[in-house]
Amino acid sequence: MKQFISGVLRFISQLSKSIWLFFPGIIFLLFGIFCFWTLGQGKDIIVAFTENTSKTIFSINYTRIIFFVAIGFWAYVSWYSARIVSYIKKTRQKDEIKVISRTNEETAEKEYAAHYNIFEVGKNFLDEFPRIIGNSCFLVLELALLQSPAALHAISSAVTWISFFILLIVLRYINKWVNDKLAMKSSFRKLFFVLLFILIALIIITSLFNTIYILTLFGLLIVFHVVFILYINLRRVRMERKAEQVMLVQKEKQKEPNMLERLMDYFCIPRKEIGYFKWSLFIGISGIVLYIASIIWLSFARSIGPFPFIILAFGVLLAFGNIVTAFSVKFKVNFHFILLILAFVLGFGETHYVRTIDLQTNNNYESRPDLKAYLTAWLHDRNISALPDSMKYDMYFVMSNGGASRSGYWTAGVLGRLEDASLIHDKTNRFSDHVFCVSGTSGGGVGVATFFSLLRNKELHTDALYAKSAKAFLKQDYFTYTFARMLGPDFFNYIFHVSAVKDRAAALEMSFEESSHIKNDSAYEVPFYDTLSKFPALKDGRTYLPILFINTTRMQDGNPGIVTNLKPDSGIFNERIDVLNLLGNNKDISLTSGAILGARFPYLSPAGRIANNYFVDGGYFDNSGAGVIQETIRGILNIEKEDSMGNGTLYTQIKKLRFNVLHIVNSPVEEDSSSIVKVPPIKNDLLSPILTIEGAYDMQTTVNDMRLINYVSDINRFGGHQAVYDRISLYKDSTEWSRDPLRTRFNKEPSYAMNWFMSDTLLRRIDNRLIQNPQLNNLINYFEQKEP
Repeated sequence: MKQFISGVLRFISQLSKSIWLFFPGIIFLLFGIFCFWTLGQGKDIIVAFTENTSKTIFSINYTRIIFFVAIGFWAYVSWYSARIVSYIKKTRQKDEIKVISRTNEETAEKEYAAHYNIFEVGKNFLDEFPRIIGNSCFLVLELALLQSPAALHAISSAVTWISFFILLIVLRYINKWVNDKLAMKSSFRKLFFVLLFILIALIIITSLFNTIYILTLFGLLIVFHVVFILYINLRRVRMERKAEQVMLVQKEKQKEPNMLERLMDYFCIPRKEIGYFKWSLFIGISGIVLYIASIIWLSFARSIGPFPFIILAFGVLLAFGNIVTAFSVKFKVNFHFILLILAFVLGFGETHYVRTIDLQTNNNYESRPDLKAYLTAWLHDRNISALPDSMKYDMYFVMSNGGASRSGYWTAGVLGRLEDASLIHDKTNRFSDHVFCVSGTSGGGVGVATFFSLLRNKELHTDALYAKSAKAFLKQDYFTYTFARMLGPDFFNYIFHVSAVKDRAAALEMSFEESSHIKNDSAYEVPFYDTLSKFPALKDGRTYLPILFINTTRMQDGNPGIVTNLKPDSGIFNERIDVLNLLGNNKDISLTSGAILGARFPYLSPAGRIANNYFVDGGYFDNSGAGVIQETIRGILNIEKEDSMGNGTLYTQIKKLRFNVLHIVNSPVEEDSSSIVKVPPIKNDLLSPILTIEGAYDMQTTVNDMRLINYVSDINRFGGHQAVYDRISLYKDSTEWSRDPLRTRFNKEPSYAMNWFMSDTLLRRIDNRLIQNPQLNNLINYFEQKEP
């Protein structure tokens, strides 16, 4: 019994130390599990990969080919780089025997074979772990496909985890059986090449079709996995034959080793593996070339898409991690720790400045109108004074919650559909004529900014193309290029500070600006590339555009800020930071930079620096922009009150207004009581501050929203004005869901993934919701029936 317990403890000890030794490969396996098993965004990325795509050369879908190249790269690098680490570790262990026993190489080899278990990581673990990591790369992707929403009967998370560990054990014995039985047969090599040819042929054939079924993709992965298993066991036979050839050459003549052989000797790789080492270099260089191309060229990053790139990046960063591990083992120095210290010591060079544009003239932000000046012009241009006292003119205050592309696409689609409906009904009474201001946060800010920018040429844009134009702009892939910078330059810039390559936030902005240059005869251009100074609220004393509020948060103190074409009075807007006022007279930012400044949600987008201020996502303080809307309405009512003293023009005009708050939301609006559950004591002790802050982050927006709703209700009841609050939700409420046919398949409405990239399936769901949303249709009906 004592011996059994001792063996178990020794096994656990060696297992834990093996995990630490090979942790780079294991970390990226965990990243893969997190991305593709847990995150809704990762599952949507897989769905998108199976859908229709036009990325073809000679009718071949090269994205699919790159995907399988990326998988081979990740699995091969995971396995072989871990193998190199194990070779170095074994060599260090043999050297210890030689030093302690003062014996020669041959004797040390025999002693090591007989007593390898005395070391912290035994030979069995060093041999098996690289294979486990390589096989796990395939398992992670195979099980991700089986639990994808695109699968007809997706497996549950619990089944996925159980299957993963069972299959790891099964694969260990399959590898042993192949190595012991099959690999020694003469037909083994032929079998490998036949399956390799079949795999390549199937990949090419499936690449001729635009779409691919999830089970077809799963089948190809299985074939690829079998080829990989045969390959890593074929190497054993090939190595033994190569060893005999190497021995013969060395006996015939003692030649000076070439550069490649010296490199292999340095990393303790047996010379008999020279063919496999060459392949590892070739595959590694190919993967790095594709990786660098994705970082440099936006068009290439978009063409391969997020799924292949994520796998490609895993392979490159894993290779870097295992190279550092190899040096650490070789010199018995933890270089990972040294690099971490260097990143902290050298990481003071700023890499996250907000992109600014140098101007030859003044940006004129000091001459922006204040609320009273804009309100006066807005009321005058609509000739409110001429309306009879019994008629109320609708004034709209639009606000939109954050939610990345999901929110932007939904928000711009809602506003575009309202504008299109009004154009079809009456071109002289457009919805946008009634919009006083738009406020948004994160993706919602991008959505309202998209609609806002389309209105700059509203006098020329009189066709009902607003929804189509906005959706065509916002459905683009804004994730891959951004993520490439995150897992590329931003990963290394803590030490090297290559200023020529912009950070991931700039990459996101450049993606939007590139999309705004795409010409389409059947859609309007979305001028996101232009500077904010070219979107004034007033022009020649007349209203030119609605007021724009992009909500952001200063990182250092949590103070809310706004990017706006209004000159915000600190008394009305409660000391909110006027971001444009921080730029200086001869600097400007693009509309994209302004919109993204409210959407910098770590870790995909870092805090952006302007002067000594760092700005992050506005959702940290208010994820809907409700606060600034309430302050605007309150400011208007105060202006009315001040003008009432002399019964002035503004007073009589404001009295004829009906205040309409239009709240566009993209997350479930009904509270899920199941989220309030018991917390284990250890979680309470360790994580209660973090969990509280996380909960307060969500509740702060809820409280702001409820404060505005109650304020609107008070105006309607006691303020002498008609006021309406309308919520247009992407998700269905319980009443709608109870009548939905999908309820027979799902307990609750399937979620809409939040990302800067969306699959066609997700886009179609949002498009259908735009047509079927009852609140939106009611608002369109109300607007069409109302006279100017």
